[in-house]
Formats: sequence, structure tokens, C-alpha cells
Amino acid sequence: MRRTLRDPKTAHMELERTGAEAAARFFALLFDALAGASTPLEAAPRIAAAVAETIAGWCALWIHDRATGELRLAGASHCDVTKEPLARRLAEGWLPPKYGALPGVAVSLNGAVILGVEDKEKLTALFGSRERAYLATELGSASALVAPLTQGHRSLGLLVAVSADPVESVGNGRVALLSEIARRVATVVAHLHRLDSARQASQQLTLTNLHLQAILEGIPQGVVVASAPEGRVVSTSRALTYLLGRPMDPRVPVSAYPQLYGFARPTGELYRADELPWVYAARTGESSGVEEMVIRGADGRGSTALCSASPILDEIGETIGAVALLQDISDRKELELQKDEFLAMVAHELKTPLTAVKGYVQLILRLASQRADRTLGPRELGMLEVADQQVSRLSQLVFDLLDFSLIRMGRLDLRCVDFSLTSLARDVVAQLQLVAQGVDLEFVGTEDAVVRADPHRVEQVLTNLISNAIKATAPGGHVQIRVRRMDGSVVASVHDDGAGMPREVQERIFERYYRGPDRCHEGMGLGLYISKGIVDAHGGRIWLESEVGKGSSFHFSLAAVEK
Repeated sequence: MRRTLRDPKTAHMELERTGAEAAARFFALLFDALAGASTPLEAAPRIAAAVAETIAGWCALWIHDRATGELRLAGASHCDVTKEPLARRLAEGWLPPKYGALPGVAVSLNGAVILGVEDKEKLTALFGSRERAYLATELGSASALVAPLTQGHRSLGLLVAVSADPVESVGNGRVALLSEIARRVATVVAHLHRLDSARQASQQLTLTNLHLQAILEGIPQGVVVASAPEGRVVSTSRALTYLLGRPMDPRVPVSAYPQLYGFARPTGELYRADELPWVYAARTGESSGVEEMVIRGADGRGSTALCSASPILDEIGETIGAVALLQDISDRKELELQKDEFLAMVAHELKTPLTAVKGYVQLILRLASQRADRTLGPRELGMLEVADQQVSRLSQLVFDLLDFSLIRMGRLDLRCVDFSLTSLARDVVAQLQLVAQGVDLEFVGTEDAVVRADPHRVEQVLTNLISNAIKATAPGGHVQIRVRRMDGSVVASVHDDGAGMPREVQERIFERYYRGPDRCHEGMGLGLYISKGIVDAHGGRIWLESEVGKGSSFHFSLAAVEK
């Protein structure tokens, strides 16, 4: 800001005659002072200079520190540039006393006061020491405007404008002008505070985004950050780009995600856009379950990932987005496939010798029981019967392992024909009643329950469910097997009046190798897993209903064949 050297008293006598002109000049200088300023501390020295240039001999401006609430000297200036160092020296370390203790109050308007400080006693009372009073005399101090900078109920700072004119020569027009200047300066300071806050918030947001991006890049799993409510992707990690074989473009519409990026289910069916975990979480505000997702990458690679998503909530609990984590499990799936193939090979190779062993054991038992000389006694015959039972058990385990491996590899062979599920279930019940050990089996069925399926596999499911129900039921208990048509399907149900299952067991009952917390039943925990795999392979559904103390009901459904 360019200033000319003027005599303070002459300048302010001219101001009284041409107040409107001086006001216009002040506001022009004020606008110039704001050019390029983004904080109150940057603008304060220029504002003080504008006041000193047009209104007062010298000016000091204090701004409240928003962190501590204390007043800090932000700018001090004199209309005579040679006296500016003296003005800053006087202002530094000095703060005007509270209004109640201000000496020589002559005029008060809108919170601002004009002080008469023409003698040394009043100067000393205002500035706090004779040394400061002497400095004020050197600067030309006869009257002073002390004006708080306020906006609403908020205190922003303090403006002190000191003039060489005595109070008697200061008219009401000067007081009104100085009060208006204080009001305008408060508006400017408040505005700059807002700009500074916005700038700091922007910097903080930028820094937060950089931190977030750094965190995303450091996570080995693929990460998707989506906006609410549409679920549009706004940010991804480098690991996700590698998993997809291309970056996800934020401009791509959500509806195009499944087709463009190859998001499919393990069955090969593409997801619908609203079924994608992060889209679901963004739209509903609920976490998705962990899903196995097959990704057909742009580079031709097929990857398998576990995907889960959770909503992002603001401070009042509103959903503002979602974040999803995709963990590449392709190597694990390949290792599991190799393991399943090995199990299938071992199980297949064990079938033949076990069948031969079982046949020879049964032949020896039959021959021994038919010989008149009784070369084998009861003890030896008992040993052969135990061997026969154990070979049968081992054979069942081998067959379970083979079925388990085929289901895992998606190679379960089905030989489907049309047959009555009612007749099949009745036959299975009749066979198992012989070994039910005091448990009553009741069958209820409709004759028109015809399905197209593999009868051997469906018999396997029924046998497993009924056998489990018998084991869960105490002697003298009751198991009901029911077959009925429902809405285009045939539903088979097995209900026992055993102890029932708690919720945590029900949630895991169809998992592989799961045998429950008590592990009281023999086997490897594959029966229900295989049963589910068989039903799923037919396009059906299997489920459980159970309540502790009230027994359990297993159900499975297959599509009905219309006659």
C-alpha cells in the first residue's frame, strides 16, 4: 500500500470537512487490503494501515486467537511511515483496559467509545505507564477510538484508532464513521475466519484423503469405497486393480459393474448390480455377509475372492457410503481343488479292495455258519462279525469322502428319472425301522409327490436325515417323516422330538466336518454337508428348523413333476 507523508493534525481537520470523501477512500483501501488475504492475521496490518491513512493518526488492531481465546496484536500502523516502528513498539505488549476503567470517556456509540487523552495523566492511565504515555505523545495522541469487533454475540477483536485531534473537534459524524468502520472490520475479520476455517478444513480433508489413499494402497486385499445411496465406486486400492486386471472407472454406471468387471457367483451366474455387497450396504445401511465371488478379469484370468461390505455412517448415524473388502483366495481354491482331487483319487482306489475284503469276510461267515464240523467257535465268529461291521463302516467313510470330493469339485454325477418321492421315502422308513432301537418312525405322504431326480442320491439324503433323527431321539421317542406338495415343489420333512439345537449350532450345521459341540455322533461330520450338496446339485433347497427342548425339523424340496 502506497502512502504519502502528511501532518496528522492537518489531515484530520480536512477529514471533518470531507468525511464522505475520506470514508470512500478508506473503503477503497480496505478492499485493496483484502486482495490476496486469506486469514485475519494476513489482512490485519493492511486494515490498520488503511485506518491510519484515512481516519486516525495511528491504529492498532487485536484479533482473538481462536485456539486460546486471547487477544493478539495483529497489526499496528501510523500515517507517517517514519513513525511506524514507534507505533508498533507502543502497541506491543499493551492492551487497552476494560471499558469500565477507561479514562476520559467523552462519547459512546454502538459499543465504541471516544476517549479524551490530551494530558499526560489520562495518557498514563490509558497506556499503563509514563514511558508508554511519552511514546503516545510522540505519536500525536489527543483522542482515541476504542471499538470492539463483534458479530452477533461473538467477540472477534479490538480496534484502537488514535488521533491528534482533541475530543472537542471530533464531531458526531467522525464517531459514527469510526463505529461503522469497526463494524465493517468485524465483518471482514469474521469472513476471513470463515475462509481460513474452510481452507484448513480443505487442507485437512486433502490430508485425510491422502492418508486414506496411503492406507488403501498398503492393504493387500482389494478395497472398494462407494457412495450412498447408489453404491457408485469413488475410490479403490491398487490390489483391487490387480485383481480386476483394470482400474474401476468412477464414471461407469453402477448397473454396468457386473458385466464390465465380470462379478459372478461360483455357479457362473453374473450378479445383479443391486446384489453386489458394497451396493447393498450403501443402499440399505446394513452389512453384507461374506460371499464367495468369481471375478473374470480383463486379462483373461479367473480369480476367486471373498467379499464383505459394511456401511459408512456419519456422526448422526446416516449412511453416507460403504466399504468392501475383497480377499483373493484363488491360490487357496487351487490348493483345495488339488486336495479334493487327491481325496477323490484315494477314495476311488480304496473302494475296490474294501469291497473285496467285505465280500471275503461275509463269505467266510456264511461258510463257517453252514459247516457241520463247526471249525470256528463262537469267539472266532464274533471276531468275523466285528470285522464285517468295521469294514462296512470304513466303506461308508470312503464313499462319504468320494462324494465330498465330487461335490467340492462340482463333479457329482446325477442320473435323473421321474419317480415318486413318497414311495421312496416309505421304503427308506421301513428299512430304518428295523434298526431304530426303540424309536417309533411315522410316515405321512401324498401319492402325487413325483420328482425328477437321481433316486439313489435322494435315498442317500433321506437315509442320512432319518438316521440323524433316530440318533437325536431317546428310546421311546417319536420321529415323523412327511412328504407333501407345496407350490410346485415336493417337500420332504424329518421331525424328531429330541433336545433341539441352539442358534449357533443351526448356523453351522451344514458346514463340512462340523459335528456339533458335543461330538457325540460318529463319523467325520460330512453327512449333512453331502446331503446339502446333493440337494443343491438338483436345484433344490435344504433347511433346518429347531428349538432347544422342542426337537428339530430338517426339510428339503425338489421341483415337482406335473402329471
